[in-house]
Amino acid sequence: LHRQLIYMPRQMGSLQFSVQHKKCQFSFQQVYNGLRFTSSDNYNYLPAFWLSSAQMSYTFQLKKYPASARAFVSAKNIWNENYQVMLWRAMPGRYIEAGLRLELQHKIKHQ
Repeated sequence: LHRQLIYMPRQMGSLQFSVQHKKCQFSFQQVYNGLRFTSSDNYNYLPAFWLSSAQMSYTFQLKKYPASARAFVSAKNIWNENYQVMLWRAMPGRYIEAGLRLELQHKIKHQ
């Protein structure tokens, strides 16, 4: 009674900022996770942490096909924060993701 559930932060928050110009987009996200207790007596805990990520993308049409594609590159945990979501389970440091997303457009003929 009157204790916080284990691994459930009391405070959480996020802020996202995005800018788009024509086919290019940039976004930045900042996430806060408050401290999380690891024992039901609320004595042991994992410290709070901040995570930042940024992403750039470019969307283009494929001329030969009815499709579009979006190429992106994303940097996660930009400030290389050392944190744990669960006790003794380290999370990744700074890392980069890149990819290509294809979107096909197909018209369905109704009879």
